[in-house]
Amino acid sequence: MKENRNQPKKNKNSAQQQMDTIKKILWIGGAGLFVMIMMTLIVSYFVTKDKKQPSKLPKDPISNEETQDAGKTIKSLGVIWSIDDGERSIDLYDIEKEEKLILHIGRGVELKDQYGQAMTLSKLRTGDIVQLQYVQKDNKNQVESLRISAETWTHQNITQLQIDKEQKQIQVGSNRYHYNDALITRYKNQSFDLNQLDPVDQVTLTGYKNQVWLIVLEKSHGYVTVENYQQYEEGTLDIDTNISIPLKEANQIPVLEGLRKVVIQQKDKEPYITNIMVEAGKISTIKPGEVQAKTGAVELQVNVSDYDLYINGVHQMNAVQPLNLEYGEYEISIRKTDYADWSGTLSVHQPYTKVKVDLIQNAKFIHIQTNPSGAEIYIDDNFSGYTPVSIPIKLGEHRVLIRKEGYHPKEYTINIQTDTQDVHYTFPPLEPKEAEEPPAEDKIEETQEEEKEETR
Repeated sequence: MKENRNQPKKNKNSAQQQMDTIKKILWIGGAGLFVMIMMTLIVSYFVTKDKKQPSKLPKDPISNEETQDAGKTIKSLGVIWSIDDGERSIDLYDIEKEEKLILHIGRGVELKDQYGQAMTLSKLRTGDIVQLQYVQKDNKNQVESLRISAETWTHQNITQLQIDKEQKQIQVGSNRYHYNDALITRYKNQSFDLNQLDPVDQVTLTGYKNQVWLIVLEKSHGYVTVENYQQYEEGTLDIDTNISIPLKEANQIPVLEGLRKVVIQQKDKEPYITNIMVEAGKISTIKPGEVQAKTGAVELQVNVSDYDLYINGVHQMNAVQPLNLEYGEYEISIRKTDYADWSGTLSVHQPYTKVKVDLIQNAKFIHIQTNPSGAEIYIDDNFSGYTPVSIPIKLGEHRVLIRKEGYHPKEYTINIQTDTQDVHYTFPPLEPKEAEEPPAEDKIEETQEEEKEETR
């Protein structure tokens, strides 16, 4: 009886499980259908977008079987991608149609340069922008006439090229140009990636209107590194005339390929000068090694001889002129007996330095005494005091005038010949003046008075 009562419950549970399973299947199916619909919409969107924005990449060469212009003259403006002299054919990118053509040039075809002058096929170059006419004949595009466009422009051997890869723009000075995926690049007859360019590289641009169609890398770059430069740790690295950087930063510096002059220099040291050959894509290493200190000649022009020279406090015995000193600062002192010492700072920072020194002689004294004392003394007509007196005097001949009231003046010539000691002079006694006689009238009156006395 228990089994009969439980049987309906089991059937009921089984039915519920089946319903749950069906619901899960429906949910999963609905979600999958939704995902498929969304994916279809997304793919449709991008397909439609691509159709609206055609690629700038050149299309495959036009097949003669696909064209309906057989036998008809067609004009084209394009850029020469490649030239096959043997087959006398060129690969041309049509600028206006944005497609690539293979064109054949017969031997009698008229070819002209941008000036309208006749030229040969061998004169054509990859990247030339040409105006031409051709016909489709015998399953080939046969050129009837070709001329290099007179509207073609060229910027030759420029550096510091600025390229905006996102906007696909190239700036040369104040001029800004566009480019697209059909841009031709050439370095030693091989294509190169724009990412390989460095601002130091030397390039030539060819374009039409505001579009660049050809970049020729005339000179690429290598790298220069300096090692073992301890002697020039605070110095600079100069390469030719366009690169000058602190030596500490001289690690794989981009440098234009070719023979380059390198100068490593630092204040107070002899410069290291060399030439190196820089190869494209390779590293050139410079090792200056040991260097000599930079020196300069110093000429001392002193107004006396036999002086003593001191440099940084050291007496220079038998110093030979000119002095040869390393670049730097020096304390100089010049001394001579009976002269005031001279000292100063000498800066040596150039190959030749001249220093003029005038030593000032210490004053010598002449000591003068007279009898009587208190006489006025004049040296070379200049009043110098009253005796006894001590007067500073220079070597040589001098005039000494002695004057005192009541005495006859005296003048002497003296010659000071030594500058090693003072000179003492005691001149002869001054001669007193005689009493002055009375005037003639007084004498007559005195005579008359005497005669009167006698008469009385």
